[in-house]
Amino acid sequence: MTNHYKFSKSIIPKLKPISMIKLFQYEMCPYCEKVRRKLAEMNIEYQKVEVDPANKPKEVTSTGGTVPVIDDNGMVMNESADIIEYLEKKYGAS
Repeated sequence: MTNHYKFSKSIIPKLKPISMIKLFQYEMCPYCEKVRRKLAEMNIEYQKVEVDPANKPKEVTSTGGTVPVIDDNGMVMNESADIIEYLEKKYGAS
């Protein structure tokens, strides 16, 4: 005897799409390196966006024009110490 189950769509949990953190940075920036180390330490996947100084994206210009800047699903912020504090609070200190 085979049991067939029908699942109502209402009981299947809806999963939010996970968007990856974007790190706007310069490869040689020591403050960017500090944020990259923290992201690696916390095993957080992220996308590196190398910033062109002559054509900075709005995420960078809207926060004062300096890097590092992260965009975490619309939460855009700069300053390495603030970014690290935010990551630790949101994703748990390691």
